[in-house]
Amino acid sequence: MRHVNGVSAEELSGRPARIAQHETDHLNGTLHLDRADLRTLSTTANHERFQAPGPDARGVTRCG
Repeated sequence: MRHVNGVSAEELSGRPARIAQHETDHLNGTLHLDRADLRTLSTTANHERFQAPGPDARGVTRCG
């Protein structure tokens, strides 16, 4: 643990860092969409429409 401007601070990484940032954003009134690259967002219908057939990240095969 280190001190930043007189406040104890712990460096986080991975999932704990994402959770801490998410909760800090709540306290600061920041929404996910404020941070997201809006060009990468899609509706579920369009995601399914343009996703290539084949196995997904879980190994489940999706048919066209």
